Amino acid sequence: MLLGVRSSARHGRPARHLRLLQAAAAQLEPDSELDFSDPRQVFDKKSTPELVRSLAVLKLCSQDWFVDNALPILRGSERLLGRRLLLALARPLYSQFVPGTCEADLAQAAARLRRTGVRLVFAHMLEDDLREGQTLSALLDDNLALTLHQFGMATRVTAGEAHPCTLLKLTGLVAVPALAALSGALTAAPADRLTRLTEGVATQLSGGPWYRLAELTEEQQRHWDDGLARLRAVGEFCERHSLRTMVDGEYSYTNPAIGLLTLALAANFNTRSPLIWGTTQCYLRDAEQTLTKHLSVVDSLGVSYGVKLVRGAYLEKEVARALKLGIPRPIHDTYQVTSDNYNRQVERMLGRVATLGDRSAVMVASHNENSVRLAVRLMAQLGLPRDDGRVLFGQTYGVYEQVSTPLASAGYAVYKSTPLGDISSILPYLARRAAENRTVARGTRSERRLLAAELCRRLGLTGS
Repeated sequence: MLLGVRSSARHGRPARHLRLLQAAAAQLEPDSELDFSDPRQVFDKKSTPELVRSLAVLKLCSQDWFVDNALPILRGSERLLGRRLLLALARPLYSQFVPGTCEADLAQAAARLRRTGVRLVFAHMLEDDLREGQTLSALLDDNLALTLHQFGMATRVTAGEAHPCTLLKLTGLVAVPALAALSGALTAAPADRLTRLTEGVATQLSGGPWYRLAELTEEQQRHWDDGLARLRAVGEFCERHSLRTMVDGEYSYTNPAIGLLTLALAANFNTRSPLIWGTTQCYLRDAEQTLTKHLSVVDSLGVSYGVKLVRGAYLEKEVARALKLGIPRPIHDTYQVTSDNYNRQVERMLGRVATLGDRSAVMVASHNENSVRLAVRLMAQLGLPRDDGRVLFGQTYGVYEQVSTPLASAGYAVYKSTPLGDISSILPYLARRAAENRTVARGTRSERRLLAAELCRRLGLTGS
């Protein structure tokens, strides 16, 4: 149920925290305990064949011809060769980013990560294509059953770990046409209207009266209502199992409605601490403004809230859509502008965690070494513990071990976003991973150098 408590605190961006950001940014020289350049430390738990595979796959993902055509190549190969032969040929690419298809595979991945002090955060992949003869409602209902089944696997695999987490894509549970229609009306909504909408939707989520949205047609409203029922089932599952769920940001044309649903879920399930988290995609031009509104809403409602901070995963599709529609690009013009925005939000959320204690949390989901170092220095200056569940770090399964492993070795809470699925269902995910690796530092260049150095050392090709 909604909390009746109204927060009277002001949680903006105090000048003290801004000074901390500036001071930390001026001290980005390497830490003695956070060495991101020691290949022996980073890859100590990996076999030589794993290193060879990683180097080959990351090199492939740095090639423009492959990245630009990854999904068509994979889809075409599946039609030509069949799923079984494609899996055999694409096994190195698949295995680099996906541990397998079943709970046993997920458990093995969790065990491998655990040996380096890293934890698994399950990244839920949902079908978004209708099968022949299937209705949209039937697809989304099937997705709900799959979600609860796979979340059950995640809870068993991470049993005994502190602060288990999972990721959730709402477009797999709520009809996209309804999300898009409502998002168009919400884009410029002020914080007070968003608060009222959140209260109404949260009341329906908790089993109260249905809340009608004037922006939706009758059919869209029906899909919206069905989506709320599915989300209530997911929220109740997560509450029973104390499973933190981070709602992913997706496309700019669905994000406002996804944000509303995330806030409504938080109003129902974040009564004591952040159980349902939102995501801020810092490559979007309106990211800072949107985060400001969302924090204003949760403060007005007196509920806890956690935020996963990412740079963004849909860059190329957002650019292509804007070009096709003849509209301004919703993303920042350069990577540096995105990084500056990302670092500002890191500073803001860490200051908020230091102020609110257990009622706020943040995941610094970044592969950027400077952003990670900045967060670490700010944590020290704000007196934030390394692993009490309020500040988490996140990277993608299969890449950036040179960031994840040293962080975990130093005692920070580090999570790897880990998907599960067969080759056919995971193809869009693999294509996006390839695009991200091209976008971020041109294909993990620093990691490839470390992989090559460690392979040379093991093969006796260097004097070290």
